Parts: sequence; C-alpha cells; structure tokens
Amino acid sequence: MFNVLFNPKKAQRKILEIIIVVIFYASLSILISSWIFPEYASIISVTFTVFSCLYITQGVLKEEEKKETLYDEKTLLKRHSKSIKFFL
Repeated sequence: MFNVLFNPKKAQRKILEIIIVVIFYASLSILISSWIFPEYASIISVTFTVFSCLYITQGVLKEEEKKETLYDEKTLLKRHSKSIKFFL
C-alpha cells in the first residue's frame, strides 16, 4: 500500500507534499505516544515518526544508489541535489 501512496521518485519531485505527510505523521506520533506512554512520550514519539517515514527514506536511498553507478564523482553532487533537499 505504501508503494502506491509514496513513490520515491514522486517524493523527490513533490517536496511540499512530503513535508505535509511528515508533519501529519509527527503529530500522530506525538498524540499516540503521549496517550499510551505518558512517561516516555518524547523518545517514543521520535521512534514512531522514524518508523513511519522509514519506507520512503529507504526508497529514496535506493534510487540514489542506482544513480551513483551511472555517473562520475564530479557530477555526483549535482545529480544528488534533489535528494539532499529531500533529506534537509
């Protein structure tokens, strides 16, 4: 299901859409962790947020590894500029 909703190639092109999704995941993680684990809400909310965004992050990294084998080192930074913006 995540493959249909969050395509790594789409994520690199539509940064604003991904930021909105991540804000939603973070808010949901904070609410659930403060409700279930009130004493450890801070660390659990970070963990939930990371787990929910792990699929899309892993997909972007796989796409960048494919690009890395095609180009030399001089143009590598230029080729990875979209992913750098995504991770920032």
